[in-house]
Amino acid sequence: MNKTPIMRKYLIVTLLLLVGCDSPTVPNGVTSLTVNPSPVNFDALGDTIQAAVNIGGASDAVVKWSVSDLSVVKVLCWSGQTCQFTSVANGTATLTVSSGSVTTTAPIEVSQLTASFELSDTALSFSALGDEAQLTIAPKDRMGNEMSGAEVVWATSDESVVAVSDSGLVTATGIGDAMITVTSGPLEATASVMVKLWTSVSVGQSHSCAITTSAEAYCWGSNQYDQLGLGESMSDTSEVDVPTLVSGGHSWESISSGDQHTCGVTTARDAYCWGNAGYSRMGDGTSGSTRPTPTLVIGGHSWASMSGGRRHTCGITRYTEAGCWGDNYYRQLGDSTRSTRSSPRLVSDGHSWESISAGYDHSCGVTTSSKAYCWGNGQASKLGYGDNESRIAPTLVRNGFVWQSISTGRYHTCGIVANNDAYCWGYNGNGRLGDGTYNSTVAEPRAKVVDIMDGWASISAAYSHTCAVTVIGEGYCWGSGGSGRLGNGTSGTRRRPTLINGLHEWEVISSRWYHNCGVTTDGAIYCWGSGGSGQLGDGQGSTNYLPTRVLSAW
Repeated sequence: MNKTPIMRKYLIVTLLLLVGCDSPTVPNGVTSLTVNPSPVNFDALGDTIQAAVNIGGASDAVVKWSVSDLSVVKVLCWSGQTCQFTSVANGTATLTVSSGSVTTTAPIEVSQLTASFELSDTALSFSALGDEAQLTIAPKDRMGNEMSGAEVVWATSDESVVAVSDSGLVTATGIGDAMITVTSGPLEATASVMVKLWTSVSVGQSHSCAITTSAEAYCWGSNQYDQLGLGESMSDTSEVDVPTLVSGGHSWESISSGDQHTCGVTTARDAYCWGNAGYSRMGDGTSGSTRPTPTLVIGGHSWASMSGGRRHTCGITRYTEAGCWGDNYYRQLGDSTRSTRSSPRLVSDGHSWESISAGYDHSCGVTTSSKAYCWGNGQASKLGYGDNESRIAPTLVRNGFVWQSISTGRYHTCGIVANNDAYCWGYNGNGRLGDGTYNSTVAEPRAKVVDIMDGWASISAAYSHTCAVTVIGEGYCWGSGGSGRLGNGTSGTRRRPTLINGLHEWEVISSRWYHNCGVTTDGAIYCWGSGGSGQLGDGQGSTNYLPTRVLSAW
């Protein structure tokens, strides 16, 4: 078989500098050569363009085609006057067409243009300032080929909420919502960004609850008594190891976890409680088993804050009145009786209150004149009167300090005075008073917590340990270290304040029985200690000896 006609029909140009496709006749009087199109431009890889040469002065002539760089385009010719070019890579080359002594050239350029791209994520959410997320795009040309080196421009709609780098690294800078816009060529895509932080946290016996900057309440941990407030549909859920939205659709101002119940104040200044309703601790006028949904505290008060205790609850109204309800066996309601109350009863003696703390079986508060009072079970001298006697009404804590705050634990009490010194009193087992000793009992506020150079900003007394935050945001714990509750990586007892690991800057730390949670200045929550019921909120349901970040709920 004669293969010459086939080879003439399909001849691939393989030479770098000169490849010829001859016509079957001899050129005759060629005067000009014109390439069409010229220039030969491609905006995508794998695309094809057919080019032809117009011959002036002769209809049939021998035409030679040459391309300066075959790594940019491939060439396929099926007659001397027509060739097909296929783009291979971005770059430039020169097409040369000649016939006899007549030569012409045409530029070739392959430059991919973005025809489409996919953004790696179209919705981002952050739960702490400084959190980062990397956005990427995969631009493609018209033929669907991925492009490297495509020009990409990133922009943010609000730098006070989120920043974005030239490489698409997104960083949370403030609270709010914003949009990230990315452009490549004529195309544009956007990603929504939400930055929502935690503002406060409160821990109970084996659960934790917190408030966000959007006034939402989330709880996690044991739900044995419906203390997470997840609603009727989740009443049978025994535990949750990640933050879960409290039911009811309220906007929350503050929240306080008792041992087996939780209470909060809404932005409308109403108070609600949920969880274990025994001993009338809900304040709704009844006593029952559990309340899986926030239940309104009756009485029509306008509330400023709540504090949940073991079996009782106390709160401060906007008018500086203190009211308590629930179990009163140890006189912890401070209403001069021992009667259980199913609705708020004013604390006796008519003081104006700044804050209140409901403990295991005693209560303490600081008045607007910065005096501290305690009442309830006087066991282990935790009322600060110098004896072990119980008190049926508020009684002035000894030593005459000017108080900023007070916190009630199981067998001890701690507070911070005007010069930012901290004092603890009551039972000192495991060194929980933090004065550097193991003295069995301190009957009044004379056990000064070992000095920290910058002084103390807040303190939280727990079952057998204590945690506090300094005025420069350092966190310390002392007392029993069982289950890692001191946050220093060990389970050992410490009788002096011990720095919490992690170099976090803390706003506040909440401590209860065997675990702690704290809010950092960047709006994140970290928890540590016993975690078997999911109360650490990290999705693991296990004990942690070091602060572990609570998972985002959004």
